[in-house]
Amino acid sequence: MNTTNTKQLFLFLLGVLLAGTVYGIRNDAAEQEGQRREGRVERSADLNFIKGNPQRAMAAYKRAYNRMNEMCSNERLNMEQRRKLFGDRSRLALKIARNYMLLQEPEQAVIYYKDVCDVNDTLLTVNDVCFYIDALRRLGDDQQAEIVARGFAFRQPYSNNQRYLNTLASLSDVQHYYGRGDADYRVNLLRLDTPLAEYWLGEWEGKPFYAVSRGRIQDPLKIYYHRTQFFSLYEGTVPEAFRLIPRELQSGPVAFSPDGKTMVATALVYRRTDRIVSTDSDAGLFVNQLYYSRYDDVRKRWSDFLPLFANQEGSSYGHPAFYDDGRSLLFSSDRAGGYGGMDLYETHWDPQQQQWSDPVNMGSDVNTEGDEIYPRVVGDALYFASNGMEGFGGYDIYRMSFINDVLVPGTLFHYLFPVNTVYNDFGIFFDGTEGYFISDRRGAAGKDDIYSFDNTISPLSSESAIGVSAEYSAMVGNLNLISGLGNSNTESFETEVRQSLIYPLPSAGDLLVSVYFDFNSSGLSDEARENLRNVVETMGFNDLNAISVIGYADEFGTEKYNLKLSRQRAMTVAEFLSDQGAKPVLYPEGRGKQKVPVSDFIEALQKKESRYPGLGHSEIKRSPMKLTFQEQIEVTRKARRVDVIVKKQM
Repeated sequence: MNTTNTKQLFLFLLGVLLAGTVYGIRNDAAEQEGQRREGRVERSADLNFIKGNPQRAMAAYKRAYNRMNEMCSNERLNMEQRRKLFGDRSRLALKIARNYMLLQEPEQAVIYYKDVCDVNDTLLTVNDVCFYIDALRRLGDDQQAEIVARGFAFRQPYSNNQRYLNTLASLSDVQHYYGRGDADYRVNLLRLDTPLAEYWLGEWEGKPFYAVSRGRIQDPLKIYYHRTQFFSLYEGTVPEAFRLIPRELQSGPVAFSPDGKTMVATALVYRRTDRIVSTDSDAGLFVNQLYYSRYDDVRKRWSDFLPLFANQEGSSYGHPAFYDDGRSLLFSSDRAGGYGGMDLYETHWDPQQQQWSDPVNMGSDVNTEGDEIYPRVVGDALYFASNGMEGFGGYDIYRMSFINDVLVPGTLFHYLFPVNTVYNDFGIFFDGTEGYFISDRRGAAGKDDIYSFDNTISPLSSESAIGVSAEYSAMVGNLNLISGLGNSNTESFETEVRQSLIYPLPSAGDLLVSVYFDFNSSGLSDEARENLRNVVETMGFNDLNAISVIGYADEFGTEKYNLKLSRQRAMTVAEFLSDQGAKPVLYPEGRGKQKVPVSDFIEALQKKESRYPGLGHSEIKRSPMKLTFQEQIEVTRKARRVDVIVKKQM
């Protein structure tokens, strides 16, 4: 080949190479511009969704999603470009799935949740997985719901999250719990002739009212609602007080103090200030903020609505409920510093400062890593709903004794069917002989409805059945202690523990002695050793055939730890008796935690309050009287013990 031909060939190949390079640059630039364009489309869809045009928003989201699918098939993309594009597509699919759940369209939500699961399921939070399973259940596809649930069952953080475990329970126990309980009352759907969601019950001037959401958007976590309207429960009319509330504050529950002088209303705002929805967490698109107003007796009108607290932005504050004659307020919030999700908080009105005190978290007795919502105080009881405690699935209704405005440890109760089901049950309310609560138990509709029950024949609000006499509650089949959930019987406590009682001629079942232990200890004290020696030396002891050595622990700590500690205590006592020459066969066993009577806590509180006779009500409310941890340990001393009992022959 001559020099001319060689030169021409070189120039031709160089031209092809340059053309390919230019084409590749142009193609990459086109792809980048395409991604920027889809980003702009997504942001525009965000704004449409927020402004109340979800139909246009979802159409735009899906166009951007389909375009990303086309770009993902481009073979010219390198590995890094492909990885980024697939990640962007999965995040958009997750946003679409979440928004379809808000729009109550589960058939669309499952399509996009499945896409995320197939490509990058690590994007799914605990709430996302639960929403995915709930959507499949609403569509009647329980088999696929179980497949999805099993896929996350042994992975973190799902396997240790009680909300996720409750969702598993709702799948496995849907048949079991619907046939459970021998309640002496009947639950009825309240027919209000509306296909909308009735999600709240309250009281104004002694009459009940309810809230209806007229918006398409409904939070599956029951935290916020759109386009609220209020009606009288019995007359069906709008109470006059609600006509005076600014429209922007009629976006959720309203609470009135018993004297009608203070109102707390709910506003709904977009969570983020940059107006771009992020899928990096499972925080909802919107948040509630609380505002309050005081009635002006001189001007005969409500004052301007003021924020309940400063700096509510970025967190949700909702579900207000007055107690203590309107001087205190309960609410739920996901503000920083809680246990996770929505927690229950309390605040107190300071008449000197003319403002509400800083929020106080109500503690781990009622708050979990899940969500606690819809608090209400009735008599000496706190009612609330939780999806983070052991339950049937979704939100369940619980009760805890609230004596002298203080939660009493060890009094948490979970209601059986027909109040709680495998769906969401919450918002309990009492009106004389009638009781009400909210539930979306009709399943596929996914709407919240009001259910009623006759409070005159129900122990739901009876002090004798709740928080005081667990035995009676178990007998009538209406309540179940949370620690015994799923069992046919209910744990009880002894009203009196006999100490160091020795029988000259013991018979089967007789308690010979109880010895007590320090907190978090299985070691014998000098007093315990002396009492055990006395038992062995008692006439007739070594003539017995068998002795039960039964250990217990207090209410602090996990079930697993308390069971282990109670066994260690029983073994310690059995070994000591053996070393002292005990001839009967010893049968040590641990029975875990043992509850003490509620009256013990009340008595301790009363004794503590009696030491502060000059403390006025306002001082007490700013610093509520509570038992310290050390005082609670002292109250529960009788639970940290081992009983030595003459064994019954089987």
